[in-house]
Amino acid sequence: MLQRFFPLFLLLCLFCSPAQAAAVKAGHVSARLIADHESVIPGQVFEGAIVLEHDADWHTYWKQSETGYPINLQWHLPEGWRAEAQEWPTPERYATEYSVDYVLTGQSLLLFTFYVPEDAVEGDYTLNVTADWLMCKDACIPSGEVELSRDIHVGKTAKASPEKTELQGGYNAQPADNAHWQAHGLKEGNRWRLRVVPEGTPPHPGTLYFFSEDGSIAPEAAQEQNTLADGSIELLLHTVEGLETGTSLRGVLRAEKGWNADGSQPGLLIDLSSETPARAFPLRELLPMLGWALLGGMILNLMPCVFPVLGIKVMSFVSQAGEDRGKIKRHGLVFALGVLISFWVLVSILIGLKAAGQKLGWGFQLQYPGTTYLMAAFILLFGLNMSGLFEIGQSAVGVGGKLQQKKGYSGSFFSGVLATVVATPCSAPFLGTALGYAMTQPPAAMLLIFTCVALGLSSPYLLLSFYPALLGKLPRPGAWMESFKQGMAFLLYATVAYLIWVLAAQISAEHLYGTYALLNVFLALIGLAMSAWIYGRWAAFGKPRKTRIIAIATAAILAIAALANGFPKAKGTATEDTPAAEDSGTPQAAVRTGSNEVHWEHWAPGKAKQLAAEGHTVWVDFTARWCVTCQTNKATVFGSEEVLRRFREEQIIALKADWTNRDPLITEALQQMNKAAVPVNLLYRPNQPVQELPTILTPGIVLKALDRE
Repeated sequence: MLQRFFPLFLLLCLFCSPAQAAAVKAGHVSARLIADHESVIPGQVFEGAIVLEHDADWHTYWKQSETGYPINLQWHLPEGWRAEAQEWPTPERYATEYSVDYVLTGQSLLLFTFYVPEDAVEGDYTLNVTADWLMCKDACIPSGEVELSRDIHVGKTAKASPEKTELQGGYNAQPADNAHWQAHGLKEGNRWRLRVVPEGTPPHPGTLYFFSEDGSIAPEAAQEQNTLADGSIELLLHTVEGLETGTSLRGVLRAEKGWNADGSQPGLLIDLSSETPARAFPLRELLPMLGWALLGGMILNLMPCVFPVLGIKVMSFVSQAGEDRGKIKRHGLVFALGVLISFWVLVSILIGLKAAGQKLGWGFQLQYPGTTYLMAAFILLFGLNMSGLFEIGQSAVGVGGKLQQKKGYSGSFFSGVLATVVATPCSAPFLGTALGYAMTQPPAAMLLIFTCVALGLSSPYLLLSFYPALLGKLPRPGAWMESFKQGMAFLLYATVAYLIWVLAAQISAEHLYGTYALLNVFLALIGLAMSAWIYGRWAAFGKPRKTRIIAIATAAILAIAALANGFPKAKGTATEDTPAAEDSGTPQAAVRTGSNEVHWEHWAPGKAKQLAAEGHTVWVDFTARWCVTCQTNKATVFGSEEVLRRFREEQIIALKADWTNRDPLITEALQQMNKAAVPVNLLYRPNQPVQELPTILTPGIVLKALDRE
């Protein structure tokens, strides 16, 4: 008898379980409230959803519609509890002869994030919500008020709910960003030109349709779609006639075949500002940024990467002591011109790549192994020149004072170029904010901001040039200057070593390819040094003409062959100073018991927020191997036993967003924070706002951030 009734008993238990919410049907739509946990702990964050089940051919309305109204919700939660709405599911287009609307059909999940207060006591709680909606087919019917509820237990341990699997359908239907497609928008009078640009070669998403969130795009107007030669897709959107619309565009771009290769993710989240301004620069915003850019450029002189050039330029001022005041000024101006032109070239490249759909930031050129390699070669040659191995333009010696003076100005100009080149791996306080703003502005504003950075970088040298009395504080010229110049060359050699360390990560030296590629780089630099030696030894003025021609030709051929042989190709994935751990699915503390080493996990969009929601403290480091400031920060902060102890005790999880090579996801995350440079360090704590730390870190700054409540 017991065996006959046991299945019935289990079925009754299932229906009577307080964790399972029964569906409530009103007319042609049923609704229920579900959650991914049936038991939670105080302070926990969990996910839930209102599930709408529509009868065939019936629909409710999305958050923005022409004729209907969306579902209306009134939450009744326990004291201290909070519900936060997530993005609505991707809608569908519903057209009649009278109107076009944005609707929800079939099963639609409205996702929410729930926050449990830290002081919640153990016991059973009920989440209540009053809902009403308008459901339509041939005619529309109000649902009236519908009461939905879901029981949640607060205890000492968290327990997932079987409904967690059902929530996945809601996540899949949510519009989201997609790393394979980057969106750009351009406002042209009464229409928008919306373009999505592929990263790589993702499959074509099929027919697209844009759903405007603010109602500024006319839903009944045709959306003309064109596929361009580079694989990008353009959509022309018409604004509502007579409606005053701004220069921002927000909504969902639905793809017929989905945005992923497997057909998933129907909606792409669009949140753009027009890439050409409809009005003049907003001076209230621009002027402070110009000030930050100028100050950031000045502070850049104090960064380790600029030290070699600082020494070179100070030495040049010493050599000019006692010379004509006007000549000293001209040298200072020529140096500043070298910095300015270098920055203008850099910003011109940025503007061009931005127009082509690329998302880049400060130091972007160092994300390409070829650029890192050529930069190492250039600085090596400059160092060899300072060491006296060869002299650039030495054949002009003795030809006349006029040419010698020209050579001097050339030296000042190229010192300015070198200052810019070696400054790019560094960031400075205020600089990241200014450059992050610049990347979101039209070309003219970008040019102004980068010009201010250049003026800031060159300002100390201009000051010495225009106030030569300050030169009296410097030592007198003498034989020591040659020794000083050769000594400064070793700082340049150290820079070359640093760039090779960066290059090793970019070509993945842990692979067989990377091992040989790195060997080729070393051999190429040795060949380059040998070509410089041949030039300096046999191409000097005073050698027989035939000897000089042969030496110059031999040196040029050797240099070209060496550079070509060592030119690297990117392979694999960049790893920074400590290899990031493979994700095991279980978060691990940054510093384990008994260890003084930092254990880094891979960063991914939303990962830090999710870990914080689960009750963890999370440290996020946006960094790059080529960023000198980043490496200095880590050596300073994680060289502190007190910091390591706090990380151990609080079981802090460390996530590394490594920007050594190009990574569109990291670039996008930085731009969302209005940043264009690394380092950026963030601290996530449960139920607290995200803390952004200063550009330059010390153990004291980090400990103070950890102490902040």
